[in-house]
Amino acid sequence: MKHVIISGCSRGIGAACAQKFLAAGWKVTGMGRSAESSIINDNFHYVSGDLSSGDDRNRLVLSAIERFGQIDALVNVAGVAPLERRDLLEMTEESYDRVLNINTKGTLFLTQAVARKMINNIEENGIRGYICNISSLSAYTSSISRGEYCISKAGVSMITKLFADRLAEYGIPVTAAVGKGNIFGCQFHPEKSGDVGLKILRAFCELEA
Repeated sequence: MKHVIISGCSRGIGAACAQKFLAAGWKVTGMGRSAESSIINDNFHYVSGDLSSGDDRNRLVLSAIERFGQIDALVNVAGVAPLERRDLLEMTEESYDRVLNINTKGTLFLTQAVARKMINNIEENGIRGYICNISSLSAYTSSISRGEYCISKAGVSMITKLFADRLAEYGIPVTAAVGKGNIFGCQFHPEKSGDVGLKILRAFCELEA
């Protein structure tokens, strides 16, 4: 039974991904800022924490391995938007730091921590693991009322490219999920969140085949 870590697992896309992976027979370790998760399953392990915290990221990885063993996949879902949309000329450093610390720094260093473990996995059909980052159209589409979010997602896209290059020799594909409304409208249309989890799961399964 394979094991996936999913960040941003409290609700929305993260929770939907967890449910899809569980239904497919995976073990899931999820992280979110909520104290508890609504998902109840013997194959689900929830860790409450802040992705921007190095201590919490390390605790997540160690707890995941202690509970379910080898990490076979990572899905980076966690991300936040500005608490208040402001024109680029009015954007504050506090808002910038909050968004970048979670969306970009958190994604970067969680991926690094998991990749360090994955490279020691035993290869199966040339694959040691899988990593998928949830990116956004905002990675390359300007929105001057939430510049910090656009910058953060552009960073996620580059993080994806960097790790794809670095981990290719180990047989660890690194991809980003980006969609036109059907994925990134999920916060407005929660019923579509499950489609994202299913697409990611299918992508991983196709790589196995």
